Amino acid sequence: MEGLSAMIETLNLAQIGGGGKAKKGGFFGPIHLESARLCYPEVSNIACALHEEAEVAIACGKAMGIRFPCASVDEVVQRAQELGLNGAMLALPNNLHFPITAKIVGAGLHPYMEKPMTL
Repeated sequence: MEGLSAMIETLNLAQIGGGGKAKKGGFFGPIHLESARLCYPEVSNIACALHEEAEVAIACGKAMGIRFPCASVDEVVQRAQELGLNGAMLALPNNLHFPITAKIVGAGLHPYMEKPMTL
């Protein structure tokens, strides 16, 4: 997207959620990541918190080729400036949209989500 490239040199995104309930990871996490990579080559998915269990979150992130898999949303928020994050894709159940988005926005990151903010 030409406009995106003109606005920001590198778009560094974290992905929050998408690891699924299964210990092996979820279905939608890889789809969200690959879609961002295909549509916006200048996007770098460098951090993630993909699962509520820290070990699973890190394993899922490594399996998806994320440079800095994080154990939790709080770790993503704490490391946002260090990692140069601009925003976060949220792949979460609807009931988690508001509390997680509040953390993301509070850290100065731009949230991206497909579903309603709250129900």
